[in-house]
Amino acid sequence: MTLCVLSHGHIDHMGGLPALSCPIWVGAAELAAPPIYWGKGAPFGWPAGQCHPVQGDMGLCEGLRLIATPGHTPGHLSAHLTLPDGRQVILAADAINRISEPDEGFGDAMDPVAAMDSFRRLDRLAAATGAVILYGHEPSQWSGLPKAPQPY
Repeated sequence: MTLCVLSHGHIDHMGGLPALSCPIWVGAAELAAPPIYWGKGAPFGWPAGQCHPVQGDMGLCEGLRLIATPGHTPGHLSAHLTLPDGRQVILAADAINRISEPDEGFGDAMDPVAAMDSFRRLDRLAAATGAVILYGHEPSQWSGLPKAPQPY
């Protein structure tokens, strides 16, 4: 099955959507508003007929659970993966941009209180499952991560 899970509607995360022809799973609250661009212009909106709204948490397929993590944006989604070898990974995306963000108070979040709640939820999940959290924009983490085509 080919599909796309979109964490949220900021242009730096959705810029390639026009090239996709597969189903796109995105938080319902994201779809309630147009995508968010910086500066002038809005080159495209939500792809018609491709977006499947996600309300809350949901298992999408074996080994992939979507987790509602509002705060950065209203419908932000993170993903909890169980890899074939049993390791677990949480793709936090921008629910946690950088490891320092909880101490900084989530100043760039649309709702900093909800963002802190989402962080705490992901942190508890990681502690309970042994999952590694991959942050959305953490420079110190990037160099240690495998890059395509190398698997994680």
